[in-house]
Amino acid sequence: MARIVLKPTTAQVRYFLAWAAVALAAPIGIYLWVPGADAEGLVVSEVLVVAFFTLPLVLFSLRRSLGRTVLTDTGATTTGAFLVPRSVAWTEVAAIGTMNRSDRTSTTTYIVLNRTRGRRMMLAAPYSNTFAMLQDRDFEPRLSRIRDSWTRATLTASSQQK
Repeated sequence: MARIVLKPTTAQVRYFLAWAAVALAAPIGIYLWVPGADAEGLVVSEVLVVAFFTLPLVLFSLRRSLGRTVLTDTGATTTGAFLVPRSVAWTEVAAIGTMNRSDRTSTTTYIVLNRTRGRRMMLAAPYSNTFAMLQDRDFEPRLSRIRDSWTRATLTASSQQK
């Protein structure tokens, strides 16, 4: 099997990078457009407060837009911005499923590798959301591709053990 790289869709990347740009522009905009920005350091402290509250949005947006999953003959590796790459061998995977996380307006579906021992591993990509801009229309075929890779690798491993 060739190396397969799964990434977020172009629309997902654009959406999250746009939010990151807005979050980064907010503190800069406050500093540049507020009259008397340097007067007594008052606005500088407001800029720091805004930057403090927008930083999680920036980090989340970059993490979601830069997530990758690499499938090989031996296993899967998932990584994203600010994440240490995590790998699991196909022989350590007991099942492949999905996990839903809901907020007030939408539900995001992630792919999860359930390990034979230890914690399950949520893949950074692909993922899908009920919000129209974040839907991955190829989510089910991509999930099938991951399951096929796992099935093929475990069948090959079991036939080599005999």
